[in-house]
Amino acid sequence: MDPRFSALPSSLTQSPVVHLDTQAALSDIFGFADQRLNLARHVLAALEGADECDYRYLARAAQVLLEDGCGVMGVIERRVEGRDGPEPRALGRPDLTVV
Repeated sequence: MDPRFSALPSSLTQSPVVHLDTQAALSDIFGFADQRLNLARHVLAALEGADECDYRYLARAAQVLLEDGCGVMGVIERRVEGRDGPEPRALGRPDLTVV
């Protein structure tokens, strides 16, 4: 695979399917991460007024958004520090069972 593209880790699939152009403008990459992290914050804030049966779905949505946002922040960190190449972080598959 082209080293320009970094696979974003995902707990939804066995192998990553979303890849980020690591050479895109930093402002665009940051905007992507910022949007997902803020959406995750709003999803988590919605837990306060949610029915208990919805907690699992809201938590999963927040998890997916946070995975994307944190993965992209890793790309930004490497760019700012001058390190090249993707360094995907392995993610576990957490049990989101609500007890």
